[in-house]
Amino acid sequence: SLMAVVNDSRSLTDEQLRTEILNQWRQLHARFPENPKVKLGFADELLQYAQLASGPWFGMHRPQDGRAAAEEAQPLVEELSATNPDLPGVRTLRWSAGRVQASILLEANEAGKAVATYEQLAAEIESFLQNNPGSLSARRALALTVSGESFAMAAISLQRAAELSRRAREHYRLLMRLDPTNRVYVLEYSHTYINECYYLAWRDCAIEPARRLFLEWDAVCEPFRESDPRTRSE
Repeated sequence: SLMAVVNDSRSLTDEQLRTEILNQWRQLHARFPENPKVKLGFADELLQYAQLASGPWFGMHRPQDGRAAAEEAQPLVEELSATNPDLPGVRTLRWSAGRVQASILLEANEAGKAVATYEQLAAEIESFLQNNPGSLSARRALALTVSGESFAMAAISLQRAAELSRRAREHYRLLMRLDPTNRVYVLEYSHTYINECYYLAWRDCAIEPARRLFLEWDAVCEPFRESDPRTRSE
């Protein structure tokens, strides 16, 4: 029931709630230390917390706590990858761990290393998709990875960051065609526009291009705003 509350966007970065959920998972893992599904759930929650805490753009800026959560998750990820590689969710968990590591590097002002980590991860996911083209979870992981790389790249080259942002949008457009009712895809797709507007307007002072991009985003998202009140609000 606690985890269900996290689906509400208002509580996504509620530190007290996230800490309480982590403690519940920690207690569950202590009771069932060998259960692979418990390990998976605990590691996933740790990585979600680490991602939220590792940078100010997620609304909960506690980088030390983020690093600690990522370090606590890493042995669980490695153990699951070694002993239960075919358990549903393990592969995407490992990819999540890679994105978290890149985010932590970016927070530590290691943009070059963060970009390299994202690139390596994207190449691995693309290789997997060549043999598994129908995997929506892998396609979403690729979209998230390219979107994260665009944010890291903004510290190096705004032009390349914008290109990556547009590439991430193409991945999300495909996902939305394959699963048009998935509101998570719509919201993450929107973030690629928001990031690029940031690159143009705030980092590059290119106000008019940013305005045009914003209007494009506004028009693209209009149909989704009518789907349900919660999506419209977010």
